[in-house]
Order: sequence, then C-alpha cells, then structure tokens
Amino acid sequence: TGTNYTSTVVALLPTARNYADIVKANPGVSTDRGATEGRSLALSIYGATSAENQWIIDGVNTTNVFKGVQGKAINNEFVQEVEVKTGGYEAEYGRALGGVINVITRSGGNTFHGDGFWYFRNEALNARDPLATINPEERRDQFGGSFSGPVVKDKLFFFVAYPRLVNRNHIFL
Repeated sequence: TGTNYTSTVVALLPTARNYADIVKANPGVSTDRGATEGRSLALSIYGATSAENQWIIDGVNTTNVFKGVQGKAINNEFVQEVEVKTGGYEAEYGRALGGVINVITRSGGNTFHGDGFWYFRNEALNARDPLATINPEERRDQFGGSFSGPVVKDKLFFFVAYPRLVNRNHIFL
C-alpha cells in the first residue's frame, strides 16, 4: 500500500519546503519524538518509530546512519515524484519496519529548461505577542534554481540545481 505524488501534485499541496512533509498526507503517518538534527521530520508509519523507515533518493539509501531518520532534505522544486510505501512493499526494501519513502529527482531532456525560485519571510509577516517582552526580528530568504537540457540529443542529458537558505535572526530588547 502507498501513494505516488508527482511534481504537479507536490506543487499544489500546502506543505513545508521539505519533501518529507508530503509523507504526512498518507493514512497511518504521524510525527514522533525521534532525533532529527533540526533538518528533517521524525515520522511514525503505522506504529513503527521514525528510526524504522527507509529513505531513498534516486535509488540510493539516504537514511541517516546514526539516527535512522531522513538523511537528506531536498527542495520540492527539484523533486519529480515522491513514492510512499506504507506496507506490503517488495523484498528489495529490506531493513524497513515502518515505511519506505522513495524520491525521484528531476532530470534533463531534449529541450533546455530552467527554473528559479525565491521565498521570503520577515517579521512584518509574523504575529506579534502583546504580552512578550522580546519580539524576535526575523528575515529568511530561500532561493535557488535549476537548469536542464541535452548534451547529446536523445542520448545524454544534464540537470543541475542550486538551493540556498539565508536565515538572519536578531533579538531586540
């Protein structure tokens, strides 16, 4: 059992800037208190802990070797498809008691194509707490782009992507 999410569906879902946030839309998936090192999600699938899932990107197992959680975060703009297997998956996905999250990244083709993105957030967009003595000032920019095309038509293609996150937090008294 499981679900496939294409890049078109991923773009329309109200999720965070991490492909793992899409997994939470599946039945039987919830968050747990697993250690994530601040860059991933700790997801429990049908009662298994977050350390019992397997994370695969383009056929490579990217599960964190120390904690067993999501080992690599990728921007949604670089993802072509997210496949979530929550039960009854094939033997090739050994060592997973919870679920298998398989991500396929975008690739090149016979035409040149490029994309860019920029997400901006600052304190003017945050709610103010009238009872707080400290109101944090925040500015966060997440930007990047991708470019793809043919090297040899119908035979060899390329896809390059670059993400960047700039987070500036200041606390004023």
